[in-house]
Amino acid sequence: MNFIMKPLLIFILLVVCVQVAPKTDFQCGCVIYTSLPFMEKNADCSQSSANMKCLAQLGLSSLNLSDTRLRKVPDLNDPGFRAIKELNLSGNNITELADWKFGSMEELLFVNISHNKLTSLPNKEPLSIKMDLSYNQLEDMTDLVPLIKAKVILIGNSWHCMCNNSLVKQMYRKFPSFMENNIVCKKDDQLEPFAMHCHEIINNTENLEPNATIASRVLIVSIIILFVISTIYLLLKYFFDFFFSPRPQG
Repeated sequence: MNFIMKPLLIFILLVVCVQVAPKTDFQCGCVIYTSLPFMEKNADCSQSSANMKCLAQLGLSSLNLSDTRLRKVPDLNDPGFRAIKELNLSGNNITELADWKFGSMEELLFVNISHNKLTSLPNKEPLSIKMDLSYNQLEDMTDLVPLIKAKVILIGNSWHCMCNNSLVKQMYRKFPSFMENNIVCKKDDQLEPFAMHCHEIINNTENLEPNATIASRVLIVSIIILFVISTIYLLLKYFFDFFFSPRPQG
């Protein structure tokens, strides 16, 4: 009996493995493959000419359009792209982003748009997804405002560091690790880390911070004391007026 059952079990396991194993196909000008454990469809269209209308019919989970000579973000408004979680646009010639929304991708979690030619970023609203913006041509530090709380990769950009700018000072005061770890400043033909380039401003900020904290605490304590004194005065006035003021006799 065991002699029969063992080969049968092995055969069943082989059939199951074949059925659930990732499958690779060529559709819409791209390599389409499934990934475990949920058998999600992914499209690798790198270095090829993809048929976007065709891809929208596949229910993709990720889309790779890297190195496809794109000059702008393609039209991704088709509802068929709604389930995409990862979008790769790296290695193209994209120069601008209209906003942080990529078509109909409601479930989008990560966008790789590194190694492009972005010179500015949308600053109307905060970035809510993870994004790789490394090795672009970003320079204006005001573009950092929507990125300050986001999970973003910025290496390889050369920023014009405006050390005396009030916005830059405020960003450093609130998010020093973000500024020091992500920002490299352009100085002549050389690059310097933000902490080195703006070290005087950083030192002044650090020295002024304790004084500002003490001043704010003194102000708060003064307001509290003034409130207490005013309250005591009003209570005493009411007490004396009630008990000691002459009352009209009828």
